[in-house]
Amino acid sequence: MRDGSEWRSASRTDQLDDATRAFDDLRAEVAVLRRAVEALGPALKENRSPDYSLTLGHIAKTQATIGARLEAIEGHSPLELIYSHRGAVSHRIGSRL
Repeated sequence: MRDGSEWRSASRTDQLDDATRAFDDLRAEVAVLRRAVEALGPALKENRSPDYSLTLGHIAKTQATIGARLEAIEGHSPLELIYSHRGAVSHRIGSRL
């Protein structure tokens, strides 16, 4: 039969064992989280999307050029275009003669 001091000692040992197991479990969880967080940096760098800024800049510049050309074309009536073209052709033919 156990006296009170032996019971308290056994109870205290069980509590220490429970606390030790709890801290060991916590330590393992923290280690897993730490490895996961440390792996985030390289994973993010590997999965970055390509930098399209140069391509998009080139597209924007080309669109601006095309827009300017279209505005110039829209500024002339079809008859003006025909006559200016005809004049240029006549000038080239005349210079050959």
